[in-house]
Amino acid sequence: TRLALRLGDRLRAAGHPAVLLPAGTAPKALVPLAATTTRCLVVLDDAHTRPDTVAAAVRAVATGGSAARILLLARSSGDWLDRLRDDPDDRIADVLDRAGADRLEPPATVPGDFATARAALARRLGLDAPPGGAPPPATTLIELQAAALADLVGGPAGASPWARLAEVERSRWVRAATGFGLPRLTGREADELMAAVSLFGADTDATAEALLASLRAFNGAPVADRDAGLALARTMLPGPRPLNPLAPAPLADEIVARLLRRGYRLADLAGVIGPDQARAALVGLGRGLAANPDLGGPVSDLLATAPARFMPAAMTAVAVVPDPRPLAAAMIGSVPAVPLDALEPLVDALPQRSDVLAPFAAELTARALAARRAAGPDDAGTARLARLLAVRLAALGDHTRAAEAVTAARSAVAWLKAAGSDEAELAEAYAALALAHDLGREGDPGEAEAAASAGARAIGLLRPLTGERAEGALVTALVNQVHRRHERALAEEAYAVAVRLHVARPTRFRSLLADAADNLAVLAGDPQVGREALRLRRELAAARPDAYRSQLAVTLFNIGGVLRAAGAEADGRALREESAAIAAELLRERGGGTG
Repeated sequence: TRLALRLGDRLRAAGHPAVLLPAGTAPKALVPLAATTTRCLVVLDDAHTRPDTVAAAVRAVATGGSAARILLLARSSGDWLDRLRDDPDDRIADVLDRAGADRLEPPATVPGDFATARAALARRLGLDAPPGGAPPPATTLIELQAAALADLVGGPAGASPWARLAEVERSRWVRAATGFGLPRLTGREADELMAAVSLFGADTDATAEALLASLRAFNGAPVADRDAGLALARTMLPGPRPLNPLAPAPLADEIVARLLRRGYRLADLAGVIGPDQARAALVGLGRGLAANPDLGGPVSDLLATAPARFMPAAMTAVAVVPDPRPLAAAMIGSVPAVPLDALEPLVDALPQRSDVLAPFAAELTARALAARRAAGPDDAGTARLARLLAVRLAALGDHTRAAEAVTAARSAVAWLKAAGSDEAELAEAYAALALAHDLGREGDPGEAEAAASAGARAIGLLRPLTGERAEGALVTALVNQVHRRHERALAEEAYAVAVRLHVARPTRFRSLLADAADNLAVLAGDPQVGREALRLRRELAAARPDAYRSQLAVTLFNIGGVLRAAGAEADGRALREESAAIAAELLRERGGGTG
């Protein structure tokens, strides 16, 4: 549109009339173009929403004597153009078949665009704006420009430029719907279509058709209407898939938020949503919750409606959402509504480590344990859940729940001893008991001694055992015991076993080796082992920042001290400063300020 406006300016400056037709121009107003002898340009913006007007304009210039030229601007050359080429008037089809077409790709942003956009907007608005801060992440110029406008005008969320853009976008869909024979697709129905397509998308024609058939605007409607709806969505949102999301992402988030605030239940679509669509939706919802935290309830509702599909998708979505905390909070909010028979499979689906999911993991495991105990006497499954709960409460670091963690771990140990379970399971239960006592040992020497005693018992049971599981558990138990006893021999033993495991399975045991190397470097004052620990931590944090950034901060601090003690003062100080920066960032993300 902007390019067409600039073209019109240049043509008029050269003495050639040019006009951008207003949106409400009636087709009959174009009839005089057939007789014009003056070279002129007529621009039809959003041509895909105005098929009748396009037909009238093309018919007028197809007479042969007109000096006018037509420029059509559209989001895609889709069904709307095919329908015009099938017009009973052969003149229209002939002109459109011969017409040239150019596809314009939006230019990528480059450094300096944010400052340029902000300064230009400030001049247009008459604002004396101070220099802006760092530009936000943006993949398109319109996204960056809207962010610059928001930075200038401020105000509540309702005043966001995205809200205004959402209104413009919906009006385009409503106009286009009329051209596709869907005049009843207005208001909320258009929002539902835009939101559903943007959130869920579709990789096949079958899933696209199933999604549209489930929407209110098309539920029970004739097949022809659903086909027209698909053609509309594909025209408005062109791309490689049968259904593509609205872009830029903040605009899609605004439309979804507006729909959900009106009480719309995404859960009503759960029956037709596949695993890939579920993950796409949870990524989009998780991203949007950062700007719209009041929508956690509808997201929790969706998660609880089909937990077997949506909960695992949410567990993976938190790793890619810029601020995953609101999504994690929505996941916690959904736990009370999860059916009892779905709890344990979800416990099993939890990632092995995730800082942001730690509160959710603890709540989910606690409810699964309570449900199992309510269903009957303790058994192996109950003991496993009790052990997991103790471990997850310890990972959560909530000292107010130390007694709960100790009780859970003790019950696991007691049942496994009574049942005569194998020593690996019993050892893991003792290791969990040690972690539970760690949680309550602040200022309590008795708890500290209990933790060391349980840890020693776990190590003693694991040492004679072979196999990856037992040896991995041994390294973990040794690493934790080093934190309690600070014994170099334990650190050396953990490192030796971890190296052997890592050589055989580097991907699986990288984190364990990093733990062991960190401990040994500190106790032995060994910079070489310290650098190895730091390299491993960086690899882990790069691959899974949600799970390993906090551990990276700890290792940076530890190895910084090792290097300074070894005489590498500058290197050590740089690592300590990097550690402090990561720690401050984590505190901000978790709502803990900057201290």
